[in-house]
Amino acid sequence: MSQEMSEEEAGRLLENRMEFKLYVAKRHLNNLRRFEQEGSSMPFFKERVRWEMEIESFLFYVVDVRDSFLAKINDKLGLGLKEEEVYMNTIETKLNQRSEQHILTDLKNFNTSSCFRILKESRDQSTHRRLIDMQCSVATQPTCTT
Repeated sequence: MSQEMSEEEAGRLLENRMEFKLYVAKRHLNNLRRFEQEGSSMPFFKERVRWEMEIESFLFYVVDVRDSFLAKINDKLGLGLKEEEVYMNTIETKLNQRSEQHILTDLKNFNTSSCFRILKESRDQSTHRRLIDMQCSVATQPTCTT
């Protein structure tokens, strides 16, 4: 993916939060692929920080697409929720009140899909704990082991 983009592309990304978040997630995923191709590994603190920064950023943006999608549902369907009230449960309640079962079913399927659940759990874990389970020690030469 090219680092350069046109003003038109940048404007489109800034207007569509879901597209923006997917774009950023893809950039971080490409960085991880590049690390792997370069043979980068995590035996040292510096490499571990580099990998974890990209992994956490990827997880943050890819999981956050759902929140942008919920905001878009609220706006497009005129559900009337304030920005700070847009959550999965409040959207579900509004969709139930409107008998929008087809949208509700799709949304629930996405939210409980194994792929999304794994991404969200990984993001939640990386937010509060070590993402990569390694023990690090500072000796003559700092190293990390799994």
